[in-house]
Amino acid sequence: LDIICKKLLFNNEPNNNEEEIINMLDPFCADGSALQEVAQALKAVKTYGVEPDQENRKIAKKRLTKTVHGNYHELRTTNAFSLILANPPIGGKNAIGIPQEAIAFSDLTVPGKYVYPGSIVIFALPISSLSFLRSILPIRLQDICYYIISQERVLIMATKSKGRVPKEEAAQERERLDFYIENSTEIPLLNAETKYHITPTTTGITRFVGSRLDPEDISEEIATSSVWNNLKNLITPKSVLIEAPKPLMALDKGRPAIAAAAGVLDKATTSHIRRGFNKIMIEKQCVENDDSIVQVEINRPVSRLRIFHPGGVKDLEY
Repeated sequence: LDIICKKLLFNNEPNNNEEEIINMLDPFCADGSALQEVAQALKAVKTYGVEPDQENRKIAKKRLTKTVHGNYHELRTTNAFSLILANPPIGGKNAIGIPQEAIAFSDLTVPGKYVYPGSIVIFALPISSLSFLRSILPIRLQDICYYIISQERVLIMATKSKGRVPKEEAAQERERLDFYIENSTEIPLLNAETKYHITPTTTGITRFVGSRLDPEDISEEIATSSVWNNLKNLITPKSVLIEAPKPLMALDKGRPAIAAAAGVLDKATTSHIRRGFNKIMIEKQCVENDDSIVQVEINRPVSRLRIFHPGGVKDLEY
């Protein structure tokens, strides 16, 4: 990881556009330590992870910006990731014999889903999986580098292309890939020579959820939901002002108005919510003297009781 971090460049000077965001995704984040290390090296990122193991996920939640419980193919998110760091588990094939890790590579690099032109893709895969990528890797990615990281594993680093890679360039890359498939010992060791400049995005992650409902996630989503901005309009319909008679009478059997007038505003009464407040009203009155009429202002204290109940909202003023 130390060498990978040295290969990644990001200009995080203070004069950068404040709206630019570096969003990183690890679709197999485990405890989140790998993505956290890369994020700390760059010093200006938001990190997102996906993890099916609940215990690992609990640890990752403390290390990453957000972590969801589940698998990457259950993920519902926006395509705004500047970098994908993936080390998928080895093993398993689909019905026609394609390894699961090759399927993951294909899914995560599909145009317009998780990455955008300029995004960096870093994938650790078995060398044996390369042959399953020769049809898609050369036409989706550019600036591709292959590195041996163990006796059986290869690291792929590349940049998401803008549209489909030109035919001649893709053909040359496919030829190079075929050579490495036949001669894996010729794949170079991981080194810090080639650099990759991370392209920030101005689009934040507006949605990052899995299909598995988690009580903690639900509570966090509720607490930060944008619906709270409109909550007042949603639960508080236009009130009706009523000049209440004296003495103030109850609205219904719950008798909330009397309870409020008695000074128990802090106690619940059936399904009603009450809020009382006082204000000073300035009234103008005409006073007749012996030889003239004088207009005077009188300060009159007014109490208003707002009552929320299933039938609506009512304001009583007295």
